[in-house]
Amino acid sequence: MDSIREITEEEAIDLMGLPDTTTKYPFNDNAEAFHEVKATTFYITESEPSTEAFTDEIDGFTRQDRYHYILEVDGDGEILGGEWLGTSARNHP
Repeated sequence: MDSIREITEEEAIDLMGLPDTTTKYPFNDNAEAFHEVKATTFYITESEPSTEAFTDEIDGFTRQDRYHYILEVDGDGEILGGEWLGTSARNHP
């Protein structure tokens, strides 16, 4: 996780890009708090077949994806769900 910060309902609405006339977060009625999260995931892709180790070349096979989302949280701090933001809305696990 690169960053996490608690945000207001108004900030969540703004981050979602909802119309200025939106006054209530429309995605989860049970959410009592919201957190903006930015995270980076690193992973290794497949290499071509070889009988040699790729230890010295691992950086060439390492990829990263960045994710941006809102966590919806209840009054006890339990995560209820969330919404993907920006390019993460179409590209996420």
